Amino acid sequence: MDQDHSTLLFVVILEMMLNSSLCLEYMVSWFAEIIITKLTIFMSTLFPYSDVTVKTNTLNFQVSNAQEELLQWYAENAAGSPKIIHATERCADGIIQAISKFSLGPNVSPRDIRDSMYNRKSLRPCHEVVMFYLFYERWRRAEVENSEEYVQYLKSIIHSTGNFVHPSGVDQPIHQLTDTIVNLFGDKQGVEFRVWVDRISTSMVSSGSWLVKFDKWELSGNELRCCSTKVLVNSKIDAEDQFTWMHIHQTWVDGFGEKDDMSWVI
Repeated sequence: MDQDHSTLLFVVILEMMLNSSLCLEYMVSWFAEIIITKLTIFMSTLFPYSDVTVKTNTLNFQVSNAQEELLQWYAENAAGSPKIIHATERCADGIIQAISKFSLGPNVSPRDIRDSMYNRKSLRPCHEVVMFYLFYERWRRAEVENSEEYVQYLKSIIHSTGNFVHPSGVDQPIHQLTDTIVNLFGDKQGVEFRVWVDRISTSMVSSGSWLVKFDKWELSGNELRCCSTKVLVNSKIDAEDQFTWMHIHQTWVDGFGEKDDMSWVI
């Protein structure tokens, strides 16, 4: 990507970045890493009086009257440029719109992929985790079919000899999770139940093996719980873009869970 292309893409995300802190999720984190330094230089050029702070995957700044000035700059200097768009979508949708416009990578939110367990060609371990928990949410909400194909696929990604350390401290064979999840089909149907992951990161521990760290959140009715989670995944020999869950270790995040709460599944 040339300098003009990467820096001027700032206009694409002006709606969500003004007077705010931007933390891109896993889907666009790589995109932020490419442009963040150049964005800072670009912003300093446009707004020398701005207060700019750069952190890993985070851009924090405060600019007075930034929206009006940026829109004026865009109208006067870049309205006809094929390298710049003023996104019509808001917030993260604006970033996804830009990624699609410039063919920079995946541009469909995992939540918009209805059959997530089958249409889940995982490029990275973090994507594997996100798609799994989306399926888990939909399974418990009965938003997918209760079919043998799903059950077998679930068994194929859970290793038969691994272990799962529950946030209560109980250590159990990981394969027991399969039967537990299968038996929970539709138990959250018709109630407010959402699952998501946050602060996800990966590190390769050996060839074909990754440690994935993240916070797993679960909202059920008015109850919000969260676990700090570590998952060891191995790429499959016959499909390197798919993974097997080897080990899971979870601990409660302070204030978001009770030590002896065994109703938490995974």
